[in-house]
Amino acid sequence: MWRTVAVALGVLLSGMGCSEIIQTEPKSVVVTLRFSGPRYVGGFYKDYLPATDYAVWVEDGEGEYIKTLGISQSVVSVGKYPHVDHLPTWKAKSGVTYEQLQAETQEGIAPSFDAVSRASVLFREDMVDTTLTFEWDLKDARDQAVPEGTYYFCAEVANIAKDRADSYEVIHEATRGKLDLKARTASPAEPTEHILELKAEYRY
Repeated sequence: MWRTVAVALGVLLSGMGCSEIIQTEPKSVVVTLRFSGPRYVGGFYKDYLPATDYAVWVEDGEGEYIKTLGISQSVVSVGKYPHVDHLPTWKAKSGVTYEQLQAETQEGIAPSFDAVSRASVLFREDMVDTTLTFEWDLKDARDQAVPEGTYYFCAEVANIAKDRADSYEVIHEATRGKLDLKARTASPAEPTEHILELKAEYRY
C-alpha cells in the first residue's frame, strides 16, 4: 500500500512540475550604477576635478521614499562644505535636511547614514567612468520587509562644472528603473548624460 501511494504521489508531482510546487523567494536586489564625471571647458582650473556626489535609493509604486541604499559621505555630513543640496531629487524624496543631519552630529557623517555612505568619486583625467553596486534587502528604512508589488530603484549624480575660482555650477541628473517583486522582473533605467547605466537583478 505504501508503495502504491508513493508511486501515485510521484506521478502527481511529475505532472505538476517542480517549478509550480517550489517557488524560490529572492533574498535581495543588487543595483548597479555606472556613471561618468565632470568635463571642463576653459583653463583656469585645468587640473582641478571636484569629486562627484551620488545617491541610490528605493521608492514604492506611488513614488514614496522607502530606503537609501548608498550615498556620498559629503552629502550626509556636517561640516564646512555641506553637500546635501547637491542632490535635490534625493533630498526631496527622503525629506532629509541639513538641520536633521546637525541634530545627529556636530561634525562628520550622520550616524543614521554611516552604514550606507561611501566616499565621493574623484574622476582623474584618465578615468572615463566608474561602476558601483548596492544591495537592497527588500526592507524599508524601519527594517520592515516590504510587500510584493511595484518599486523603483533610483539614482542621482551631481557633477560640479567649474572654470573660475569664484564660480561653479552643480549639474545634477536623476533616473530610475522599475522592479516588480511579484513577477520578479527588473527594467533598467533610461540613461542620462552622466548616468550611463542603472540596472538591477535579483539575488536568490
